[in-house]
Formats: sequence, structure tokens, C-alpha cells
Amino acid sequence: MRTSLADIQERREGLTSLLQKEGYSSVAELSERFSVSEATIRRDLDALQKDKRLTRTYGGALSEYDALFVPFYQRNAQHRSLKKRMARSAVQCIKSPTTIFLDAGSTVFAIAERIAEDGVESLTIVTNSLPAAEILASQGSSEVNLLGGRLLPHQLVVVGPGVSISLSPWSFDLAFLSAVGINMVGLWISQVYISNFQSHVCGRSSRSVFCLVESKLYQSAPSFLMPWKAIDTLVTTAGYEQLRASGLELDQKQWKYA
Repeated sequence: MRTSLADIQERREGLTSLLQKEGYSSVAELSERFSVSEATIRRDLDALQKDKRLTRTYGGALSEYDALFVPFYQRNAQHRSLKKRMARSAVQCIKSPTTIFLDAGSTVFAIAERIAEDGVESLTIVTNSLPAAEILASQGSSEVNLLGGRLLPHQLVVVGPGVSISLSPWSFDLAFLSAVGINMVGLWISQVYISNFQSHVCGRSSRSVFCLVESKLYQSAPSFLMPWKAIDTLVTTAGYEQLRASGLELDQKQWKYA
């Protein structure tokens, strides 16, 4: 029995909504969730890409995260002085020689800038951020490893299933990460696939350091990352009493004021 045009459109709307919520999904996962063949899903994804509603990747698709979110260098220009303060505080956590992970947020990029500026040596650095990899590689005193995957040109971040695969050989002494928001429940991320990736990073790290400006207090996002009690270290421009007033009763050992 032939599928009606209305059914095809309904399925494609469902695919678009799912990818906007979860960020990334494979063809096999989408085939199972929508109870159609992988060939049908591929046709749907090709049609949606032509309509510029998603980005095809090898074996799956991404939502238009790259186009919908503020580009990296525009985000990087925001709250520059606060990010530099946090970077100065965060870099104090590094004891060379050590292996660290840097995520792709503009806040963590300020840490990369600080490492390069201070000339911190004997680091093994892993990142999925093209700007962070570039500035640290130009320093020349640390080993810089860029994870493999799909490069998003506006966000300048490497994403997709290849990133998690290329992460698998690594273990980290320190991981520096950011989030969209933090509230009484915990840390929040914009996309499910990003929170899954960050969870994977945290699981491979002896200590995870989250860096958030105070404007991210009280904020949430579509994807929950972790309860605040699970945070190893929070570097923030918010004072301890300000955090407590927000309902975040962090142990003072977890908190580092920038």
C-alpha cells in the first residue's frame, strides 16, 4: 500500500521536531522510532536537507544547531571580562604535566587563551573546538589533539558520532566544560547529543570543572546534564551567598569564585 503525501509530511515534521530536541540521531535509530525502513528515512533526511531543515551526516542527521544558534565569534565577544576572570581561576586547577579536555564553548575558549598566554607547558590537550585547538597548537609547548567528526562552520565545533568514537582512547585528569544554565535541579544543556557527549567526557575524567557566568543562574534548557551535587568543581562569577540564595547549597570545596 502506498503511503500518502500527508503521512510522509507528518513523518518528516516528526523527524524535524525530534532532531531539534535531541540534536543528533542515526538512520538506524530513526528507522526504529518511526517504524519505516532505513531507505525511507534516508529519503526523508535528503528531502529535509534540501529544505535546509537539518544537516545530513555519515549515518544520520543533525538539527540545524549550527544555523539556529549564535555563531561562535559572536558568542565569544559577549561577557569577555567575566570569561577572562573565570579562565584565570580555572587555569589555577591545572598542575603540569597533565591531560585535559576542553569543550567547545566560548567560556572554555577563554581558558585556552589563558593557557596560551601563560605559556603553560607539558599538557596533553584534547578538544572538539577548532578555535581552541588552533590557539593552543600555535603556542607549540603542548600536545594538542582535535577529536574527529563533522565540523559545523558557524559554531566551529566538531560533532557527530565520530567525536565519541575518537574520545574512547582518552582518560583525563581534568575536563573543562560549560553549560547553558544551572538551577536547583542541576546543569542544563541545549541539545541531547551535547549532554550525552559531556556525560561521556565526565565519565572519563578524574575531575570535571564547569565554568558558568552568573547570568546562567536560574536557567534551564531542553536537556538535563547532571544534578548540582554531582559537580566536581564550579567556577563562576557568582558569589557563594548568591549561589545559596539560588537554592544551590554547594559544598564550598565544589565552588571556586572567579
